[in-house]
Amino acid sequence: MPPLKSKGVLLSAIASIFVAYACAAALHDPPSSKSLPTQVPDLRLRVSDSIDAVDFVPQGNILHFVWLATAGDGTSPGAKQVWYRRYDVVRKVWNTPRLLASEPMEFLTTDQPPQILLVANVLHVVGGGKLMHRSSRDGGNTWAQDPTMLGPEEGNAVSFSLSSDRGSLIVAYLAAEKSRHSIAVFLLTQTGGRSSKPVRVSSFGGTTFLQPQPRILVENRDLQLYYAVNQDIRYEDRTGGHVVEHGLSTGTVFRSSSRDHGSTWGTSIEVAHTGRSDDEARRVRISGPIGDLDVVHIRGTYLVFFTASYLYCTRSPNSHIWSPSTIVAPFGASSVTSAISGDRGRLLWIDARYARSDRTPDNPLGGRPWSDQPDWVNNDVFALPITAFFQAQSPAGLAPPVRLTSDLSYARDLRARVANGAVYVVWAGRARVGKSLATSGQPPAIFLQSLQL
Repeated sequence: MPPLKSKGVLLSAIASIFVAYACAAALHDPPSSKSLPTQVPDLRLRVSDSIDAVDFVPQGNILHFVWLATAGDGTSPGAKQVWYRRYDVVRKVWNTPRLLASEPMEFLTTDQPPQILLVANVLHVVGGGKLMHRSSRDGGNTWAQDPTMLGPEEGNAVSFSLSSDRGSLIVAYLAAEKSRHSIAVFLLTQTGGRSSKPVRVSSFGGTTFLQPQPRILVENRDLQLYYAVNQDIRYEDRTGGHVVEHGLSTGTVFRSSSRDHGSTWGTSIEVAHTGRSDDEARRVRISGPIGDLDVVHIRGTYLVFFTASYLYCTRSPNSHIWSPSTIVAPFGASSVTSAISGDRGRLLWIDARYARSDRTPDNPLGGRPWSDQPDWVNNDVFALPITAFFQAQSPAGLAPPVRLTSDLSYARDLRARVANGAVYVVWAGRARVGKSLATSGQPPAIFLQSLQL
């Protein structure tokens, strides 16, 4: 624990902590869901294990799940594994989990977690840097090991997303080129088991390695691709007669469109950004890289949601001209997703507004004399009707979100889908945590909740 450099630094730290504590104390609990989420049974995981990602897709009354689990610290052979399981929401019956893939042969990492999609009654699971591919034509009873979607000469995906159009599986992905500081955006399609060559959408330099998943909107014959690019910016501060070089991590959301099923793409349009200089970051009140994003088109309006410490929203009537970004949730937001059908739906996200802390008014540093880890790791899942963004005159007028999780729980990697007139919400996490994920002795779990559309 390093010593504080000066009395002034100490007083400044105490003052900022008092402000944060006062803001947290002023929060009122949002309304909670009437029912607690269902925990997926019999995962047989230890406290030291983790579930790094989860995804699911509905097919009639069946929900098909896929997740990435890591045993212990992930260093042992085969420690990372992709599992599949299905659930009958009418009969409330789970089948036996099935192992689909494990490393090292599949090069699985938490940066390219597996995703599942149903296309023309065929289930597809894709994941890993080479986009390993599994498919099932009988509802998940048997699985074929298909060739990886990226060849040796096509690099590795940094992040990717799945969609479908006219019976084709669509994969949008960001890939590193030549060095980890150059990123290109690609799209490929697969129809009848045959993959197209990747089509370059755009490219960027000066990028960081971590890039959020892109999102694909399919509208008639048009494809719209929304993606965020995080970059490291260097700039000079010449105030005070000295030149000081600074570094700043920024993120930009772009939109590209194609009118020919992804064969060619127009010029990328900037949707939102987190500031290209320190002054601009302060002015727009957004700084840092973008962690997650989602996009919906509802009631003639395009809405893009993204996390950059806080949760933000920008909107457009035509996907060309975008409003300034506004804050939806001024708390540590980490994951955002949405599910819509017609003119209704839900926005869901994870934030840490109710994170427990050892800081108190009489002990603002959280320890004696202070603590290196005063804050706990708990967070919560929240939900808002998409219609709230049309009813409120401003973000400040939004109704309180519904809280789906119990106190001192933990969530990560949130997903939502519409099925049978309801919104199903799934996330990985733990039923109870403390200062660390393992403090309360609860193993990692997968949670399922249903909401009214």
